[in-house]
Amino acid sequence: MILGNICTNPNVLTVFLILKYAFNIVCIVVPIILMIRFITILFPVIISGDKINETVGKMAKSAIAAIVVFLMPTIIKFVFTDIVDVSSLGIGQCFTNSTVEKIEKYRELEKEQAEEDAKQRQKDLAESLKEREEREQNIRDNFKVEREENQGLPGYGTVFVGDSRTVQYSYQLQLRDTDQLFATGGGAMNEYNVDINKALSYINSNSSHRYNLVLNYGVNNLGQDWVGAYKNTINNVNGKADILVVSINPCGQGKCNNTRISEVNAQLESAFSSGYDNVRYCDTYSEFTKRGNFDNLTTDGVHYNNEGANLIYNKINECLKEF
Repeated sequence: MILGNICTNPNVLTVFLILKYAFNIVCIVVPIILMIRFITILFPVIISGDKINETVGKMAKSAIAAIVVFLMPTIIKFVFTDIVDVSSLGIGQCFTNSTVEKIEKYRELEKEQAEEDAKQRQKDLAESLKEREEREQNIRDNFKVEREENQGLPGYGTVFVGDSRTVQYSYQLQLRDTDQLFATGGGAMNEYNVDINKALSYINSNSSHRYNLVLNYGVNNLGQDWVGAYKNTINNVNGKADILVVSINPCGQGKCNNTRISEVNAQLESAFSSGYDNVRYCDTYSEFTKRGNFDNLTTDGVHYNNEGANLIYNKINECLKEF
């Protein structure tokens, strides 16, 4: 089986073809050389008139050698065709197949096989991506059902403001039609000021509705005064929203200073766990620390995959029920 596969390999057959050409050239060139040697031995004898008997042995050897070498291809073909069953050796197929026509044929077959393999790989990849999309869609569908079962959440809808982690909610989660998202990648203080102004304008523009406002910033700028920024927002809401201050969530793979994040979270918890009727602190950070190594909840150590996003979102929903 192995020799059969080798003997249909165009590269292997090319080697055999080169060997055949080389062998045929040898079988032509060597007899010519021997015949020239025969003549060079005979000619001086004829010219000098010496007795030919003295050189007969040398001439005979050259003549016999020339004949044997010249007939070598015929002898080999006779031996391996009529005497020895080369099919049992396997390698005979390589000599049979080592022709220009068959090499081209096998190259074409090899090319067709490579194209078929490529198509199969593309098909397998497409099926794999389809299965992955179906799994993710099932997660979104199940989460949608869960949200529909929790339509009793306080407030008309939820307004999310946050950094790039929150931006991902737009395609990771099934938000309600009454929910809104104002988030910008980066999420430093200047982005927060822009997004929170958009959120407050939206909330204040709907006088007949009350909203939940979820604040989810901090990881990109731990040195900023988030307590002060959030207090300023609370004063500008004018009682039209229940405000949820979400803890800064940890990073994996050493991408953030989780110790510093814990310190800032302690400040947020101290500032917003009490003292306000319409403000709550939501500890999502602990949901991750319960998992131990939570790198499998992120895509790059900072941004969360669908499972990580749903973990945060479920906890946020639990905290909203406290209003």
